[in-house]
Amino acid sequence: MSSLSNTRVQEVMVTDIVTVAETDTMEEVSKLFEQQDVNAAPVVDQDHNCVGIITSHDIVEYEAQRQSMATAMGGASGIGLGNFWDKDKFRLSGFLFGEVGFHMSKLQEQVGMDDCLDTVARSMCKRHIHHIVVLDAFQKPIGLLSSLDLLGILIDQPVCRSLRCSG
Repeated sequence: MSSLSNTRVQEVMVTDIVTVAETDTMEEVSKLFEQQDVNAAPVVDQDHNCVGIITSHDIVEYEAQRQSMATAMGGASGIGLGNFWDKDKFRLSGFLFGEVGFHMSKLQEQVGMDDCLDTVARSMCKRHIHHIVVLDAFQKPIGLLSSLDLLGILIDQPVCRSLRCSG
């Protein structure tokens, strides 16, 4: 069995990553995730610096909020916020904005490819996060590391990268 303290991030991280812009829409990202068969992506600004991460969990939360707001605006009884709401003039923070930047998790710490997996795993546990972006010295995303990658190291089992894996 491999040890997290003897393994570096670069030995485990996924380097074939998809990035999204903070101005992309959640609908675009949802389609991209399905097409690319991924469930997390680094979010970059206009200079391609990493500013956060977006996950399939964020997409599900966004869709739930959007549907709740649509119900409140239309109302099953016909009397809802829709009668009093001009969505072009007023927006509740995060609810109607469909841009990734409003729904992503902001980058909280720098993780490099030479970092020890033990340290990274402890940080992920402390922060209750399942994915972490690996950055180069210029804040550019170069990889992703997931809690499943860490588990795979502990049990000497390679992680299937596809959401459609069986067995």
